Amino acid sequence: MADWSSLPSDIVNRVADRLLATNDLDYYMDLRAVCVNWRSATADPKTSPFDPRFRPRRWVMLDELSATTKICGDDDGTRLFLNVATGRFLRKSLPLLRGGRYYFVTTTPGGSVVLADREPPHAARVLNPFTGALARFMAPVPREWSLAAAVVGSSADSFTLVLASDSARKVYWADLGSRQMHRPQGRGRVRSCQMESRMLAADAGGEEDEGEVFIFTLEKSTHRIGLFKTNKIVTEAAGEGNRQVHQVTSIGNHALFVGDRCLLVDADKLPSVQPNCIYYQVDHPDDSLNNDIYVYDLNHHGRAAERIAASITFNPVFRYEDQAFSLVELLVSYTNNLPDYQLMWERIEGLKLDAAFLESFGDFAIDDDDELGVLQLWSER
Repeated sequence: MADWSSLPSDIVNRVADRLLATNDLDYYMDLRAVCVNWRSATADPKTSPFDPRFRPRRWVMLDELSATTKICGDDDGTRLFLNVATGRFLRKSLPLLRGGRYYFVTTTPGGSVVLADREPPHAARVLNPFTGALARFMAPVPREWSLAAAVVGSSADSFTLVLASDSARKVYWADLGSRQMHRPQGRGRVRSCQMESRMLAADAGGEEDEGEVFIFTLEKSTHRIGLFKTNKIVTEAAGEGNRQVHQVTSIGNHALFVGDRCLLVDADKLPSVQPNCIYYQVDHPDDSLNNDIYVYDLNHHGRAAERIAASITFNPVFRYEDQAFSLVELLVSYTNNLPDYQLMWERIEGLKLDAAFLESFGDFAIDDDDELGVLQLWSER
């Protein structure tokens, strides 16, 4: 019988590198667990937690909306992930989500999980769900109802968490040593408004040094769509004015899901996802709680987008418990619906509806005339 533990280190590392190339970090961790020799031959993510090779890049958590309504005692910590590059599903147990020590905040469009310490001031944490590495920030998570997140940097000195609130039109960032979240300098809060068109950006999947970004434009009233590509990085010498923007007529075997977060997937690996298509969501014209899903086929340039789902809701509060979704609907939900900060849900479940706390979130106000203390959405005019 072959002694697999005696494989030369260079062979073991070649296998490991293939797993890292597809961002199959769980397989990499399994490989390192086989034996002492394989573990010593490969790099340890726990000693290099900020190494870009070990950062989730191609994973999405498909059930994060349901996760936000789970209170500690009901949460088993299991989440469903999808590798959008390989089409592989993974149900992963995350003990930190069931231990009652952290609040769930959101995930990044790569697979990292943003948490908040349950103890005040609710400092931010970023969990790598595949290696178990936990980045501990000093700054507290902003009290916003829902947040989009991204992490950047390849070392402890440059590792940065970026959070954005779409409803409050605010952006926050902090590095590991920041005591508070920073805000970009500007003239103040950007007021919400009903926009008749949108412009969104998505990673075009190039190499990090020569990466490109898709620019997607949508005119809501006519569903007129434009897709362009530009370089991600603009050097100081080149300047912003030299950025090249090109119209895109094909994305090959890929599909683009656009929304508050954007996602480029390999359609060949995902059943029911059509290649060279753009999927997006708009509000249903007669029901503010539901949405319509459209697909635009780049092969048929000039034709109108096709509505493939009507009057659908992804909000776990309003939908039926046994309602099932297709893969396309789940991916549209991921890109268009940010999870709610779990701290807020716990306050509501625990009936701790004090006005000062709720109004600190910025998106809610208490109706003093309502005996039940119903929350009312409000927006600045």
